[in-house]
Amino acid sequence: MLTMDTVFIMKQVCQRSLNVDNTETPEECYDKIIMDYPNTEAARLVKEILRSESEREKFSTIAVSIPEKIAVYPVYPNPFNAQTVIRFELPATAETIIRIHDITGKEVWSNRGNTHYSAGSHTVIWNGTGFKGNLLPTGIYIATTKIDNYLNTQKMILLK
Repeated sequence: MLTMDTVFIMKQVCQRSLNVDNTETPEECYDKIIMDYPNTEAARLVKEILRSESEREKFSTIAVSIPEKIAVYPVYPNPFNAQTVIRFELPATAETIIRIHDITGKEVWSNRGNTHYSAGSHTVIWNGTGFKGNLLPTGIYIATTKIDNYLNTQKMILLK
């Protein structure tokens, strides 16, 4: 609860700390309250204000990290033995279909039932198995990633 003493301290410190030309920043005023009145409700409130501002800065940093355009990165590792990673970025929620074909063109795996992804960075791990979980033989495979009207095709080599 905000008491009259707390309001008085905050008002007095901020008024006293203003320069003649009123150029002192709120942060400088906050620092003076914390330093001059460390064990008061005013100092606790200022610390809470600063913590809240820090949390908002973290959130705005996260919001900035959403990609501006669709991107699909090279599968890694390639060639691979146990598994490979298909990494992509989306600027908005999109249906993303990933299909793996063998060298003859037969579809051997896809992300069926898991095609809606939100904006941001995503990874799909393919462990060299077919639809039924069976281990596929050594060979060349083609990964096709379709995101809305964007299409990316990559060659992968599975080694055993």
